Amino acid sequence: MISSSKNYTGINTNIKKTSSQRHYFFWFAFFSLALAIPAALPLVLLLAAMLASVRTLWAAQALVISWLVSFLNPGLVGSIPNLFFLKFFILFMVSIKAVVLLFHHRTIPVSHLGLIAFGIAICLLFGTSQLPSLSFLKAFLFTLGLFGTLTVVRFIPNPNQFLSWLQIMGVVIVIVSLPFIAGGPGYLRNGTGFQGILNHPQAFGMFMSLFTTWIAADLFFSPQPAISRPVLWALLTLSLGLLFMSEARVALLSSVLSFGFVGVFLSKGGKGVLYFGIAVVAMLSMFFFFDAPRELVSEFFLKRRSNLSGLSELYWDSRGEILLTSIDNFRSNLTFGIGFGVPSDLNSVEIIYDATLGIPISAPIEKGFFLVALLEETGIVGGIIFTVALGSLLYRSFATAPAAISAIALTSLLLNTTENTLFSMSGFGILIWIFLALPSMWSRHDL
Repeated sequence: MISSSKNYTGINTNIKKTSSQRHYFFWFAFFSLALAIPAALPLVLLLAAMLASVRTLWAAQALVISWLVSFLNPGLVGSIPNLFFLKFFILFMVSIKAVVLLFHHRTIPVSHLGLIAFGIAICLLFGTSQLPSLSFLKAFLFTLGLFGTLTVVRFIPNPNQFLSWLQIMGVVIVIVSLPFIAGGPGYLRNGTGFQGILNHPQAFGMFMSLFTTWIAADLFFSPQPAISRPVLWALLTLSLGLLFMSEARVALLSSVLSFGFVGVFLSKGGKGVLYFGIAVVAMLSMFFFFDAPRELVSEFFLKRRSNLSGLSELYWDSRGEILLTSIDNFRSNLTFGIGFGVPSDLNSVEIIYDATLGIPISAPIEKGFFLVALLEETGIVGGIIFTVALGSLLYRSFATAPAAISAIALTSLLLNTTENTLFSMSGFGILIWIFLALPSMWSRHDL
C-alpha cells in the first residue's frame, strides 16, 4: 500500500483570503472580457506568452489559459484568428522558461527523463511514418509542450497558490455555465449533451470529471478544508449534475473509479475506505429498491439508444470499428507503428495547411483506447518507452503527493481509456498533462 507523505488539508490552506479573492476577480474578469469582447482573446494569449518567460507560476498559468481559450464555446466567442500560432508561441515561451529553470536549479527531475526521451525519439523517427510531415509537426509540438509543462509545474515555488488559482477556475466555469442550462449555446454541439461555456459536451464532461474529483477529495480527504463543507457539498452536487448532463459516460466513471482507488489505497486513517463503502452501498440500494435511478443511469450510459443492450455493446457500437482498425495497423507495423499522430484510416483524415507557410497546422483524428492507439502509432518500441516512463512519473509522484492530488492525476489518466488526448498538446492534452504533473510538485527525485 502506498501512502502519501503529507496529509491533505485543503487546497487553500496556505493561501491568504485576499489571494483567493484576487483569483476570483481574475477569472470573472477573464470570462467577462471573453464573452463581451471576444476579439481581445488573441491579445490575451499574446500577453500570456510574454509573461510566461518571466515567472514560473505565470508560465503554468499561461498553459491553462491557452487550453481554456481554445476550448471556449464558439457560440459565445466565435472563431479565434491565428489560434494555432498563438498556442505554439505560448508553448515555445514556456519551454524557454523550462530551460532557464533547469539551469537555475541545476537539477533534472528523474521522473521526467523517460517521457522527454520518448518525445525526442518520436521526433527522430518521423521518417518511418506514413505521413512524415504531419508526424514531425505533432511529435515536435508534443515534445515541446511535454517538456515545458512537466518542468514548470514541477518547479512552481508555491504549489498551493497555483492549485488555488486552478481550482477557482473550475468554480467560475461552473457558475458561468449555469445560465446556459436553459438552452441555446449550452447545447450547440449536438442538441442533447450540455457543453456549458466550452466547445463540446465531451470536453465539458472531461473537465467536470477532473473538477468533481477535486471537490470530492477536498470534502472527504481534508480534515479542515478551507472552503466550508456546506459550500463543498453544493459544488459537488452541481458538478455531478453538470457532469451527468454532459452525457460523458467515461468521464463520470473515471471520477468514481479514481476517487474509490485513492480512498482505499492512498488515503490515511481508513476514512477513505469507509466513505467509499458508504457511497457504494447507497448507490446499490437506490438501484435495487427504485426503478427511476436504474432507468436514468441506463439512459445516460446508453445515450438513449434503446437498440443496445449493455455497456459492452455500446462500446463496440461507438469505438469497435476504430479499435479493430488500430489493431490491424499495429500488427502490420509492429516495431515503430504507423507514425505519431497518423490517423487509422489515411483516407479519412483532413489535414489543414497554413495558407502562407504551407505547413500542416491541424489534423483532427479520433481514436479509441489509448494503449491501442499508442501501439498503433509508435509500435512496440515506443509503447514500452512511454509506458515505463509514465509509470515512473506516476509511481514516484503518488508516493509523495497528497491523496487528493493523486486522485486528480489518476482521473486524468482514466479519461484516456476511450478518448485519446494524451498526445494532443494543441488540444485537451495540455490540461491532462498539467493535472498529471501536479503530484510531481511534492516529488524530490532529481538528478
